[in-house]
Amino acid sequence: MSMNSFFYIYNNEALVSLVITRLLREVTDIDLARAAVIVSVLLNDLSIDTLNSANYKTMKQFLKGTTGNLLKYNGYYYAMLPILINSLKIIVDLGFASFNKEKFYLNRDIPYPNPNSLGSRYSEICRAIPLFMSLANKYPTEKLYELFRIRL
Repeated sequence: MSMNSFFYIYNNEALVSLVITRLLREVTDIDLARAAVIVSVLLNDLSIDTLNSANYKTMKQFLKGTTGNLLKYNGYYYAMLPILINSLKIIVDLGFASFNKEKFYLNRDIPYPNPNSLGSRYSEICRAIPLFMSLANKYPTEKLYELFRIRL
């Protein structure tokens, strides 16, 4: 792939690419369906503010904190889907991740800059990833779609 292929990477693709690689450090591998629902939550500013404001023990507690947001997750999901796919292609094309048997995984440990050096939004998302994944890992992907009211 030539450098020209990456000339027009938009901010959201860059951010989602960073979030996915950070997420893959947390979960080892992830399928597209699960990545789509998780990224749609993690790129939602209200979700991140809610996650970072308290130490939620259950997904139910977290969802109560985002009650007004529940109806919007379906829209966020569909808005983020093409960005997610572009971002996954970027990290695979760069050799940072691979796709094998329906799952994405990191090829190698990627040197990460300090999240604070990439802006407050990315820093806050990175801070929320471990907590959110501790909640999300308790559920199969289908249940996450149901909990966040994402309609396929």
